[in-house]
Amino acid sequence: MKEELKAICVDWEKLRIPYNIFLLISTITAYLIAPHFLEAQVSDGIIKAERNIFFIITLPILALAANTLFLIGPLFEFYLYFLGINKRAIRILTFLAGSGMGSILAGILTLEYSHIPHYIE
Repeated sequence: MKEELKAICVDWEKLRIPYNIFLLISTITAYLIAPHFLEAQVSDGIIKAERNIFFIITLPILALAANTLFLIGPLFEFYLYFLGINKRAIRILTFLAGSGMGSILAGILTLEYSHIPHYIE
């Protein structure tokens, strides 16, 4: 039993690399389009989007939080293992669902908080 649980941990740690790559791509993409996103929201004024330095400072903390939430995947698989369900397809589906939700959340947070709109009169 100990070896099987260790194998689950090792397999999930191998998935952490693609998970972080997904988050990185989503964050960089959202960061690059955030100024255009802010400008598109304003119809009657001209704005200039400036970088939010607070977002840059808190980015490592957000990355740490995202990697902590990654632990939900192996915990879920441990739970299923103890129930007698041990299928690799569940791991892949759990990983894809978690990575998708994490990437969407990273993109939304980046769009909303990475730049500050300043209205120009």
